[in-house]
Formats: sequence, structure tokens, C-alpha cells
Amino acid sequence: MSYSRVQYKFINNDTGRELLLDTPQSADPINWENSEKTLKRSTKNFGIMTELSKDLEFVKESKVFLDTAYLIKGIEASVTMEEWKAYPNQDGYYLHSTGLFDFSEYKTDKLRTKIPFKTGGLNAKIAAQLKEKFELERLESITGDVIEELPKIDLNLSAREILLISKLETSELDRVSSTFRMAFNARPNNRFRSGSLAIPVNVVINSDENIQNVFRDQSFTTTPDDGEVLSMFYDRAKTIQLKIEMFSIVRDIEINDLRNEFLRVDLVRFGGGDNLNIISRTTLQSVSFPVNYKVFSIYYQTELTINTGESLSLQWHGGGDFGDLISRGELDINFTNTKATIDITEKSTFPNTPTKATRFHEVGDKIVQIITGQKCFYSEFFGRTDLGYTNNGEFSNVAFSLGFWIRQFFDKKLQFSLGDYLETANAIFNTGYGIEIINGKETLVVEDLKYFFQEQVGISLPNQVTNVEREVATEYYHSSIEIGYEKPDGDNLYEESMGLDEYNGKRSFTEPITRVDTTYKKLSKARADRYGIEFARRKPQSGFPQQDTRYDSSVFLFDLKEEIGMFRERFWGDDYEFAPTGVFSPDTASNLRLTPFRNLERHGWFFGAGLQKYPDDKVRFSSSTLNSKLTTKKVGEPARSEDGDILISDLERPRFVPEWVTFEHPVDFAVNEMVYGKTNVMGRMIPNYYFKVQFINEYGQKEYGYLFELKPNKEGKWKVLTANI
Repeated sequence: MSYSRVQYKFINNDTGRELLLDTPQSADPINWENSEKTLKRSTKNFGIMTELSKDLEFVKESKVFLDTAYLIKGIEASVTMEEWKAYPNQDGYYLHSTGLFDFSEYKTDKLRTKIPFKTGGLNAKIAAQLKEKFELERLESITGDVIEELPKIDLNLSAREILLISKLETSELDRVSSTFRMAFNARPNNRFRSGSLAIPVNVVINSDENIQNVFRDQSFTTTPDDGEVLSMFYDRAKTIQLKIEMFSIVRDIEINDLRNEFLRVDLVRFGGGDNLNIISRTTLQSVSFPVNYKVFSIYYQTELTINTGESLSLQWHGGGDFGDLISRGELDINFTNTKATIDITEKSTFPNTPTKATRFHEVGDKIVQIITGQKCFYSEFFGRTDLGYTNNGEFSNVAFSLGFWIRQFFDKKLQFSLGDYLETANAIFNTGYGIEIINGKETLVVEDLKYFFQEQVGISLPNQVTNVEREVATEYYHSSIEIGYEKPDGDNLYEESMGLDEYNGKRSFTEPITRVDTTYKKLSKARADRYGIEFARRKPQSGFPQQDTRYDSSVFLFDLKEEIGMFRERFWGDDYEFAPTGVFSPDTASNLRLTPFRNLERHGWFFGAGLQKYPDDKVRFSSSTLNSKLTTKKVGEPARSEDGDILISDLERPRFVPEWVTFEHPVDFAVNEMVYGKTNVMGRMIPNYYFKVQFINEYGQKEYGYLFELKPNKEGKWKVLTANI
């Protein structure tokens, strides 16, 4: 398409100086008409940007203008070039394209300056600082501008009743052999003697710092009222569920001048003063004599209330009546293959504690202010009416907090990067982002990914397209899915608990696709595990001012509800029809809308695009790092379990088909106006390139696709992703 006149306007954003070139002029950019000015959609965040010419050369006035800008500011020089084209049927010009020069690739000689012409400045700033972590409480941007404080909210974290689990086991070394030996000279009127041998167990999982290892061959003699602290495995005031499993073989025994001998396994409770007097003995099993090579096992389960200062011990206990005054009584027993396991579970609560948090919109806005020095963040998805938006977004009260804040170290600084913020939003809520001009300013827009795949037609090509080619979009087929949270992870998920009850971890699923080996991976950088939050808040500054925890620098999420200016965590009654199952204490469970399976549902329309031909098959659960038995139910839907499969036909309808279509169609004034125009949707002006493109295909039929690439020069080259009709 040929235009009668073109004007180029250069603007030095640092000095305000301008230069206008009106064609035909010898100072026009060389290679402009032959350069590839490409409108391109990101396949990661799905926003659209313009990639302008990388091959331009400038001479005369334009060269001097650019050289001067570089001389003053170096590679940080900011110069915009606007291309204005004449209207075809009326006087005047319209803005056809605009972009910013990238002086980091500046080249010059005596006659020409060569410099690429890229998209607007905000995209470049974001790309440069995407991975940089910033302290969000800072009051100065990286450009030196004064910026707003980070708005925070106060809330009380409610008491989460959790299941603490501790385990003690006999080590491989201690299983080999143990010896119980008693030898006493008899005394007048006191021939009865008893002795105890602690059964060795080591702490494997520790939910209580007072639980301790019991070492091998810690034996002692005692009257029935005395004890020894080295044999204790527990010391704390709590009500616990205790389960003991034990297996052992009595290998051989030697008895000398001993009558009424006995041997048994006892659970002993000690307490009361420095001597740790025996409060009670519970015999778990008695061993009848003779005992050589006798195999026996124990299974014992009970609920116990342990008072402050009391302890428990698992031990061999034996003795008898020793001989006369001149003999020396002996009891000598050897054990082998002893294996003992002690499981301690505790229903544990901790009083409500105050903390601070900052909501999703505020965090995004603040990071962008730090990078740019301006308020140029927009999100109706996370927006609220008190911020000037028309409505409150569904997840607008999801908030970030710092492990230190949860422990009430409020002077500590929250650090987060824009990349981690955007990745967290995408992983949990399936959002995308792009850059738009809003109120004359480049603005980072973060929205539900559906925003970037509008279902109406925004661009309608008038003529039949030519040179059509079709290709499978293999990047939208996956064989597996990994979704949830990067942390907690590893073999030791929590210091205090096995974490068997926590549900907000990582899940894996398989798809019925075998021709590709790719994973749809969506893992949040911020954490939503309520057990991690709970363990952090149980180490408040007031009680543990010098102690560090693994949660201190972690960034956590809270799904909150605002009630009369106050904030609280959301519980099942706020969002679900019935109390969840498969979780301990469902009434105190929170972050239930942020579970991996619920995140998976929000992504279903997107990854489901590659599964449309298999409606009767399923996306199947394969593995989990944490509790996958949690089941929740919304009104009008079946119950959904974290380890459940999901029928493909139950996924939300996809908006596209994984097929690329490329074709040619000229971009004249009218088409250009459609491509770069906007459509009013319920009061919001949305760029047309996020809507469907309607075109007449090679068969003369209307077809629809989402624009991913457009090179408007000459014949006009288009690439669209087929829309699902």
C-alpha cells in the first residue's frame, strides 16, 4: 500500500527538543519502507507489543539529532520517533507507529548513524528490571523519583488447629543388640531388686523441641519409686495421641540365684521434683520365663495428658528376689533385632496473633513505581472500588505478607521482584500482562488471561487472504502438568511436622497426549501453605527475639475477606457448600481457594485447548508433595479432590485451537485503524488486537483467529492462532 506523504517526528525525551521531517527529504530514515515493523504477541504473557525496525540508518538532520542525544546521555538517552501518515481521503496525518530508540546498540560513522527502533520505553524498563528484587518499603524509585509508601493492612491471624507429628525409631545400629544386666549382693530384709533399661530410639521427625533421643544401654537400678532422666523421650504439658510398635528377640538369658524373676516392657511416667519420681507404670507386655530366643511384638495406642514437668519412658523392666546373704544374684539378658517406633501426634492450637499484609494490587503498583518512578499499573482483576475501579475483583483481597511480619518483626522489609509477582499471579490465577496507553501514559496491565483472548471480533479483513499455510501449534500441547507452589519442597518440608496435613504444595497431573514430552508448569513463587504460616507465627518476636526460622524471608499469601473495615482469613463457609474433608480441622483451614486443584481449574480453558478431541478422557492426578486428600465443593458442582482426576469435557471451554495460520492481506488505512483501534467493552477501551481477527480463508469461508504477529509493510503478513468457535 502506498501513502502520499509521511512525516517523521523525533522527540528527545530528556531535553524536550523536537525535529520534524516532512517527506520527501534526503534526511528520512534509510530502509524505513523496507524494514519489518512487526506487531507481535508474547507467547509467555500474551500481551502485544510492536517490534519496530532494527535496520534503520539516519543521515543529515536526523543523524545530528541522535548523535547529540547520545553525547548528552549515552546509552540511557531517551528519544522517541513517531511515524505520521497522511489520511487517504482527507487532509491531515494520523499516528501510524511510535517507538523508542535503543542506544545500547548505537553505531555511527562520519556519514550515518545506525540504531534500532524498538517499542515504547516501559517495556524496556520492565525487561531490564524483571528479575531484580526490591525492598517494597523504599520511598525512592531507581530513577531517583519520590514514590508512595507501600499501603499495608492489619489483621489477626486466626488459630489454626494443626496436627503435630513426631516420630522416634530405633536406629540400625541399636537394632543389632542390647544387654540388660543386673547383679546385686543381697541385703538383709531387702532381697527384692528391680532394674530398667531404656529402649533406644532416635528422633526422626520432631514437632516438639522437648522430645529427645534415648541412647543405647542407658540402664539403671531402682526401687519402684525412682527414675533417671536419660531414659526419657518426652517432656511437655500437652494432650497427645501415643502409638508404640515394637519387635524384639530375647537371644539368651543368664539367671543366678534369683527367684520370682520377671521381665516386661513398661511405659513409665515420671514427675515431681529433682528425683523424677515414678508416677505410674503401664505394662505393655510381660515376658514369661524361660525366654531364650523368644520372639515378641507390641502394638499399643492411647491418649495421654502430660502435665508440665512430667516425662515418659519406654523401657525393659526386670528383677526378682535375690539370693541369701552370701550369694550374688544376677539377671543377664541379651536382646537382638529390637525395633521400636513411637509416634506422637498432638492437636495443637495457638492464640490469634496480629500481623501486617499488603494486597495484590498494591504490590504490583509499588514495584512498577520503583522501576519507573510513576504510577503506571492497571488491573481490574486485582482492582477495588476504593482504588477507583468500578468493581472489586474476585481475588482483590488476596494479600502478601513476610515471614518476619507473621512473627511480628514489623521493621523487616518485604522484598519481591516484578518477575516473581507476575509469575505468582499467573501460576495461581492464570493472568497475563501487556503494555497499553491509558490516559496518554504507557501502563502495565495485568488481567485474567481471558482479557487477552476476547471472544468478539475486533478486526475484520475485507478481502480473501492469500498464501495460506497451516501448522500445528505444538507449544500448546502438553503431556503433563505441574501446578501449585515452589515451596515448601524437599525431604524436610517443615522443621516441626511431617506436613502430611498441608494441602497447598505441588501437584502433578498427566494428560492423554503422547506425541510431545512437555510439561505445563505453573508454580507460584509466593507460598500459600497455612502450616508454614502457622509455624512462623508460633515463634513471635516477643518469645523468640533472637531465633531465626526458615520462614523469616519467605513471602506468604493470605486469601482475605473484608468486613466493616476489618480483615480476616476466608474459611470454607465463605466459598464452599460444605466443610472440606480430607483435612485436619476443616473449620480452621484457610487459603482454600488457592489450592493446586483450584488453580488447575482456572488454567483449564488454556491447557485444555490441546485436549478438545478427547472429551471422554481425563486429566489424571499423578503425584503430590503434600496432602492431596483435601476435598471441597462449590454450589452446583461435584466435589473436587486435590488428588482427583478431571474429565476433559468438564474443563472450561477453550478459546483457541492449537493451530497456526499464516496468510497475506494488505494493511491499508482502514485495516490499520482496526488493528490499532480500541473497542468499548462495558466502559473499558480494549485494544482491538486482543479480539478475534475475522478473515476469508482459502476456501472462501469466514474464519477466526487471535493475532500473534503482523508485518504490515508491502503485502501484509499475518500469523493467527485459530479461534475456537
